[in-house]
Amino acid sequence: MHKHKFFLSLTIFLSVCALSGCANLIPQQSEDGSAPVTSVQTVHTPNTPNDYYNSPNGRVYSDTNQTTPSKKPTQYTYPNNTAISQANAATANPEPVQAPGLKVDGQYSSLWDVIRSGFSMDHYYNKKVVQDFVKFYSKNSSMLERMTTQSTPYLYYIVEQLQSRNMPTELALLPIVESGFNPHARSYCGALGLWQLMPAAARRFDAGDENGWFNGRESIQESTNAALDYLQYLYNFFNGNWVLALAAYNAGEGTVQNAIAYNQRRDRPTDFWNLRLPTATKNYVPQLLALAIIINDPAKYGVHLPDVPNKQVIAKAKLPKQMSLAQAAKFAGIAEAKLKALNPGLTRNVTPPSFLGHYTLNLPISKVEAFEKNCAANPGVTGLERYAVATSRQGGHKTYRVQRGDSLYSISHFTGIPIATLKSYNHLHNDNIRVGQVLRYPVNATAAYQYVHYTIRRGDNLSRIAEKYHVNVFEIMQWNNLKNANQIHPGQRLVIREKISY
Repeated sequence: MHKHKFFLSLTIFLSVCALSGCANLIPQQSEDGSAPVTSVQTVHTPNTPNDYYNSPNGRVYSDTNQTTPSKKPTQYTYPNNTAISQANAATANPEPVQAPGLKVDGQYSSLWDVIRSGFSMDHYYNKKVVQDFVKFYSKNSSMLERMTTQSTPYLYYIVEQLQSRNMPTELALLPIVESGFNPHARSYCGALGLWQLMPAAARRFDAGDENGWFNGRESIQESTNAALDYLQYLYNFFNGNWVLALAAYNAGEGTVQNAIAYNQRRDRPTDFWNLRLPTATKNYVPQLLALAIIINDPAKYGVHLPDVPNKQVIAKAKLPKQMSLAQAAKFAGIAEAKLKALNPGLTRNVTPPSFLGHYTLNLPISKVEAFEKNCAANPGVTGLERYAVATSRQGGHKTYRVQRGDSLYSISHFTGIPIATLKSYNHLHNDNIRVGQVLRYPVNATAAYQYVHYTIRRGDNLSRIAEKYHVNVFEIMQWNNLKNANQIHPGQRLVIREKISY
């Protein structure tokens, strides 16, 4: 009975997720830089450790999770990691890393082979909880395959960074546990992005801007760099123990410290497997280890991995000025949806204004040259006029009364609205404004959301409700912790995350 409940709970978990020494890389050109366009997903925050399996990423949300310590943490006597490893080896019999696959000119042709070659953690193959997750992922291979497919445009950069830092490539699989490789995955407590960084952790490890135009926690490069900085810090903090570092990434170093101290006072073992940690954290680490075991030999577990060549598929292109994403996509010769998928850190339909800094765009590597040539050949073409017309049709607006010393530049900075939009919206033919003048500006330049309640009526189904609110069935199941799409009844109230502007 308990085993049945365990796998039922795990099924809920991954259903929600589907909605959430190394080899050298050889950068080469490729046309493939696409990614499936994903919707914003909201991650359920567990109220108690036992609520773990209702959370897509199994994260423990507390005031200790990814926060900056208010004072220097108490230093404890940490265990002898070598002794622990030897003690575990007698019982765990860790899975041996198999020989790498085919090579091309001395390099691996598949990025998965590069990842396997960099495995260096003990996978604790015979630990029951690890085997439970191995069995679960194997039985739900289609979900795992979808998440690994989602990783395709992002994985090369992550592996490249892990190699440059000499970090275990098992960590390249961590976004599967955290977000299902969805850069827009969001938790109710505020964790965001592939790596589910909290705002405090993003600031602490410099994940980049969060200014209304750009969010570094959703950006692939910035969030990856911050997350790896954080993991390296935790690895050093726990004396070179990756298992404890991962536990702390999930629960916060204070939680793991306290668990170690608790066992030390009682002369108990202080390795991860013997610590009194939240249930979510006790399962979080085994999930990653189980994934490494499967990726090490996917055929053995009935998993088909997408073909990810060991090639650089995206590169940064210089952005000479602010422009709409629709125009940028035209200059690059790709679909706007593809451009957005490669640049998830951009939060509006236009790039950030130049006064906020110099930004670049991720593009398929073969499109960078054409994009930059088109920008140079058409310096006056930005697409911002069309953006201004589109937003003005949305109807909602606010007003700003010009103060002494104001300029369109300062008002643009204050409102977050491009100068071109302010001029178009107010029919200005030049940059001249006067004190006391009232300027109107659109308030729906970016998508906004509100949570609404919907009471189920007789004859309703989730597909019909999802269509009504322009969301999908999996999102409704996630927001309401539903085990399956048929788990509804008349009179039941559902929470819907409704987009209120476009």
